[in-house]
Order: sequence, then structure tokens, then C-alpha cells
Amino acid sequence: MTPRYYSSVRDRWAYNHIQTKAVKQAFLSSPIYDNILSRLEPGDSIRLAKTCHDARAAHADFLPRGYNIDKLLRRYFDDPDEFRRLQARTATLISGSSALQFLDRSFYKSSDLDLYTPRQAVEEVWNWILSTGYFYKPTEFKPDFHHSAADLRNDEHDDYVRGTDYKTNGICAVYEFQKGDSVVQLIAARHSPFHAIISFHSTIVMNFITYEAAYSLYPKATFDARIGAANDEVTDKELEALNKYRSRGWAITTEVSVLGQKRMKSLFLTDKKRWVLDRHAWRVPLKSIDIPPRSITQTSVPLENDPAIVNSWKFTSDHEISNTTGTFVVSTLLKYRYMFGDDDLAMEVIQFLARQGKLQYRAFELEGNSAADTRHSDGELAQYDIII
Repeated sequence: MTPRYYSSVRDRWAYNHIQTKAVKQAFLSSPIYDNILSRLEPGDSIRLAKTCHDARAAHADFLPRGYNIDKLLRRYFDDPDEFRRLQARTATLISGSSALQFLDRSFYKSSDLDLYTPRQAVEEVWNWILSTGYFYKPTEFKPDFHHSAADLRNDEHDDYVRGTDYKTNGICAVYEFQKGDSVVQLIAARHSPFHAIISFHSTIVMNFITYEAAYSLYPKATFDARIGAANDEVTDKELEALNKYRSRGWAITTEVSVLGQKRMKSLFLTDKKRWVLDRHAWRVPLKSIDIPPRSITQTSVPLENDPAIVNSWKFTSDHEISNTTGTFVVSTLLKYRYMFGDDDLAMEVIQFLARQGKLQYRAFELEGNSAADTRHSDGELAQYDIII
């Protein structure tokens, strides 16, 4: 407590100097600031980090320990680094309750690991999971994986997982694996893992972990206000999931407009163009590991980041229902599909790809190359040469 009275200006200066020195020393000792930061809610720890240079440096040093990706992954796999290399090769994302727990620094006793992967990469991820000792649990609707995987490669229309009443926009199939008490679910995304995640039942679970970082798209609402907005119409199955999150301390609103215009805009940024790396999202960098260069073809610019960071979207509300919207860009010059919440930006990317395509096919005619030699442009997008 600050004394109400000082005998002199010098006494006041001495008190403030001692207080400032004590705070500075606290942020220079990792056992002390780890103990402080680990007891704070995520939002409070970020606000503390903005108070001074020492607090910011302490927070940055705390992140790899406070958000220990190895601790999460070792619940399911013996070699976390190898799994993250698999993520990098296949653009696989961790999402669902595992990503929520990780960012919230909490623990749910019976929790599956949900992996979202492009449908074209499902076989590689499937085989890797089996190689770690898991066994596949076939269902009535997916008795044979290899037959199902062949369907996935050609499936452009099925937007629902057969045999469930769960609205699964953007999901082709769900495969479950088990090893002892550990359960891993492999979810095949029809368009992209990001699209599947942005189509979730509520903003609470719009979080994901790439091989390099963890992201929350609505951190202020999810981890500060502890409130989530329902996304699109809610099915009975999704209502069960929402009730689960209610029991864990989150409030759910189906109409964000009831929060009032100012609070609605602040928490959910309705009708605003959003970006995975914008200032409203939250990014937690993970422990660095060696990732081999990832060139899609020999002539392509290598991918230096996960393709998920290129995506953008809008969260709209018409006073009755809230929904996530965006425009997909699909091209033979792109290995992955991308979602844009800005129509003008989507058109700019399309025009760039059209120019690239004309140039490449002219070169093919002159040099006699085939379509297999296509130079993909995902690397340019992920490096922001086109987007930003």
C-alpha cells in the first residue's frame, strides 16, 4: 500500500524508486514471473505484458513454458516434433476442445485430439497415426478406410458426414483411432481445414494450432468475456456441445445483437473484414523445431508458413442469425483452397493467378512442359507478397 503522507519529496522518491526496483526485479526472475503469469487469465497476462518493456520480455520468455505444445501432444504421441513435421507437410490443424484447452491453459479429463486435414492428405495422416500404435475404429458408414479415402479424392459435393445429425459444413468424413484411453479423430475437410473450423457451431471453438503457432480468432470474447456466439442455425447435436461449454463457464448467445451494438462490435467484430493475423486475433508462437523446406513443385516458392494464415472472413448478423461468410479461391495454380472475407481482395488474387496462369502455359507451349510442372503460387500468398 502506498503511504498517504511523506515527510519529504525525497521520501516519496525513495519509496517509488524501491517499488519500481522491486517490480523490475520480479520481471527479471523467471521463477517469479512464471508464478505470476501462470495464475493470470490469458487476457490479463497480455495486458500486463503491455505495461513496460520488462513485463513484455518476461511474457515472451514465459510463453513456451506456459503454452507447452509438447505437454499437450505427449498425451497422444511419443514424438511431438515428428507430429508437428507431419502437420507442416500436410497442412493439418489441431482444433476443437484441445486447442481451446491449450490457449486457456486448462485441462479436460476426457478429451479427444481433433485433427483437421485437407481431404487429399488424409491417407498420409492416417498412415502416420497407425504407425504410432493406434488402431482404426470402423463404423457402419465407413467400414473400409481405403475405399472411403478413394471417394474423398473425388468428392466435391458431399458436405455432410453420413450417419450423424451434426451439421458438418465443409467436412467429408470423420475417422476415429484409439490407443488405450487416448482417442484421435481425423477429420477430412472438403474445402480446407480453416473453412471447417470457421463453420463450427460457435465462436468459442474457433481456435486452432498449426505446426508453428496457436491461434484464437475471437480471443476477447472467448477468454476475456467468456461468451460465445452461435454460428448459423444450431442443430440438436450442436446444442448438446454448446451445453457442454456452458457447464465449463461460457455463456452462449444465438443473437449477438442482444448484447448491444457497441459490445457486439467489440467482441465479435460483426460485418468487419477479418484476418487470421489481424490485431483482433491472438497468436501464440510455439517452440521452434527444424522443418524441412516445403516446395509444392520444384519451381514453386517454398511455403514458409502454414497456409491457414492466408485466410480471411466476415462474421455477419441480421438480428436473427449470425453466420461466417467468405469467398473461396480455387485454382490449379494453388495446392490449397483459400477463403477471403473481402471480395475485392479475392478478385485481386484471382486476377494475379490469371496472369500467372497465362505466363506459365505460354512457357509450357514453348518448352514442352506438362501440367505436372505447374508452379504453384501458395508460397507467394503465405509470404504476403500478394495479400498485404
